[in-house]
Amino acid sequence: MRMTKRGMKCFYVLAAGCLLISGCGGTSKALAGQKYSAPAKQAAGAPAETTADRTESEGGNDMDDQEIMNLTEQEKKLLCEIYPMEDRIMEGRLFSYQKRTVEAFRAGMNWLSAKYPEYTFEALSLAPATKFYPWMTVRIRSGNSGVRELRVTPGEEGYSFGDTFYNELLREKYDAKVEELLREAGFMTRSFTEFTAAQEKTGPETSVEELLEMKSLLPRMTHLYIDGVSGKEEQGSTAEAVRTALKDAGVYGAYILYFVPGGLILETEDLEKQRLQYESSVFNCYDVK
Repeated sequence: MRMTKRGMKCFYVLAAGCLLISGCGGTSKALAGQKYSAPAKQAAGAPAETTADRTESEGGNDMDDQEIMNLTEQEKKLLCEIYPMEDRIMEGRLFSYQKRTVEAFRAGMNWLSAKYPEYTFEALSLAPATKFYPWMTVRIRSGNSGVRELRVTPGEEGYSFGDTFYNELLREKYDAKVEELLREAGFMTRSFTEFTAAQEKTGPETSVEELLEMKSLLPRMTHLYIDGVSGKEEQGSTAEAVRTALKDAGVYGAYILYFVPGGLILETEDLEKQRLQYESSVFNCYDVK
């Protein structure tokens, strides 16, 4: 069931008090050359946070602790989407947990711009940190790129960061390498990979060899397309042979192999759009050495 805008605001009012508890004052330190740690892993199935959880984690109720901040129009829009009392936000009169949200957001966007200086980013939405999910998630886009993710995690000495925008820069050369390795094994394929985890250090200068070496440190899903193979038995044996070739080449990942009737005459992006029309086989190469 989809949560309404009002419902989302209510949730964040309850959860927002745990926002970035240790992040205050960490922005300048984080942006001054601090060695960032990798973002924590999300806890699956965590229960919803309550008002009591927020008050306890903050050491008290700070609803009367207000501060005037100079907000950009974008920041006002993002805050109004998740918090009530929009008139106060528009005036810049923020509660302390909202102030911490803005500080973390600014730190994250500054880090992102420094990591990718040739790109301009638009923040589409944000989800503040909570006790159970101790990082802020910002949905971002640059130009005509796909929607990607920025994570900002508070720590005792500032913030740590991660992003998935590196997909836009690394996917094409990674897929070319996968196709090359399978071609050497006798298979003509098309590859389309999505790297699924926010990373701190993976960026424009990362090589294909480094991507291959990262293995489980870089979760990924690869859609492979191969000329149509008829019959379940032949499709099964083909999928196993492709898996063996990838495993022997040391290419970690989860895979869906699509059997395309009529040959690979379409561009990869068009194959992606039509992939649900094709018969497929699912396998993984998590056991590569």
